Amino acid sequence: MSIKIEIPEHLRQKTTGQSSIDVVGDTLRECLVALVQRYPGLRGEIVDDRGILLLKWVIFVNGEIVNAPDELSHPARDSDVITLVPMVAGG
Repeated sequence: MSIKIEIPEHLRQKTTGQSSIDVVGDTLRECLVALVQRYPGLRGEIVDDRGILLLKWVIFVNGEIVNAPDELSHPARDSDVITLVPMVAGG
C-alpha cells in the first residue's frame, strides 16, 4: 500500500528537495510518522515529539479537508494523496 504525501515548498529542503514522498500506513498518523522517520528534520515541523499534529497544519486527503477531533486517526488507503497546508491567520 502506497500513500503519497505532498511536501509544502518551505519544507522541501528537509526532504532533499522532494515535492512528494511515498509512505506506507493505515492511518494519517502512521503515514506522518513514516515520513518523519525517513526525514528526521521534519520532526517538530509537522508533528510534535508525541506524534501529535501541530496546530499550524490543515490536512487534505485526495483534495478533501479532514475535519475530526483526531484527524490523524483518519484511515489511509492505497493511492491516497495527503496534502499538508499551512494555516493562515490574520485579523
